[in-house]
Amino acid sequence: MIAPFRIDDATARKIVASARLLNSDKAGEVAASARAIGRLISSAIAPRDDHHWRELANYCACRLHLLDAREWVFVFDMAFSNLRPVPKQEEWLRSIAARLEKGGSE
Repeated sequence: MIAPFRIDDATARKIVASARLLNSDKAGEVAASARAIGRLISSAIAPRDDHHWRELANYCACRLHLLDAREWVFVFDMAFSNLRPVPKQEEWLRSIAARLEKGGSE
């Protein structure tokens, strides 16, 4: 069972605005709206410390030369993102940072 959570007013307004597009006759609008709602809800129900993941992203970004191409793109995107990472992204970011703290690339 999912624990109860609160959605702030700004996020609720964004969800409602996106939900209106679910009734569109354009498949692209419907798909984009559904993805946006999913991201908004994921961000709202995952209590994470924004500051901490940004610190991890910046730590890793300062060591881009130690990352493979896939990690480089991911860390670069995370460092400049305005959105909180979803849990899977945050887990990957933590694993990259932990590896870098142990001595770099492997």
